[in-house]
Amino acid sequence: MPVPKPAPTESTASHLYAVDYRPFELRRGRQFTRNASERSEVEATLSQLLSSGACITAIRCDGVAVPPSQFDRLLKASADRAAAGLLQASLALDAAQVHDRFGYPT
Repeated sequence: MPVPKPAPTESTASHLYAVDYRPFELRRGRQFTRNASERSEVEATLSQLLSSGACITAIRCDGVAVPPSQFDRLLKASADRAAAGLLQASLALDAAQVHDRFGYPT
């Protein structure tokens, strides 16, 4: 007998994210969109875009622009991830060392 699945809640529901941006070279040109199905994918995408100097124009969740507070939280988490990656590469440290020395998440 199959077990019924619980109704999706805010924590278990699957969300579709979209990040709208313009590459650094095309700040006034065409806008591109990257899609992600998980928050961690969005953070990784934002981290790459921040590192490249892209102009991030919007973050949407299920087709609706995220509130400014969530937009800021996503960018802060992504900036921390980008900084940690740069420290790892530049100082030849592993993730645990970056976390211990600088406090960035692993």
